[in-house]
Amino acid sequence: MRVLEIAFVCTGESHDRIQARREDGSEAAWRWGAGGPPHDLVHWVVEDELGLARGFWGLVDAGADFGFVNASGHSGERESAELGDATELMQAEAVVNSIQQGMAMDPPWSDLECLRWSATWCEQARTELPAGLDVCRYGELRATAEDWVARYRALSPREALHVTFPSHV
Repeated sequence: MRVLEIAFVCTGESHDRIQARREDGSEAAWRWGAGGPPHDLVHWVVEDELGLARGFWGLVDAGADFGFVNASGHSGERESAELGDATELMQAEAVVNSIQQGMAMDPPWSDLECLRWSATWCEQARTELPAGLDVCRYGELRATAEDWVARYRALSPREALHVTFPSHV
């Protein structure tokens, strides 16, 4: 099974970095604003836990350009000549966005409110929620994502959080 190595790097500056090394040795790297929880870290949790092999990280592992995958994930289009069937990317995006939205609200949204938001986004993208995602499973997934975000936020400058995708090899 292919394994993608990912490093979420805290730079201590205005932008942090993500570095990904594919099994074939090719690499991809990009940066994001250091202010909020790393969106792509939450993607890793969601896709790994739900087995979404063709979500953001699976597509990056297959060699897709990060910028193109990112734009496609936010477009709501399920089909793309470059990516093929983007159903799992759309599903992941819906769940990731609801987790991050739920964490940002004051007071935080309940798991049920977040799951409903995910379902609405999936409906708009003309797809279903990921298989087996009910409110109980969503709560577990959200707690796992919040734990990983806390681990990332605890890093000192120039430290990195290293993970693999999929991690259940």
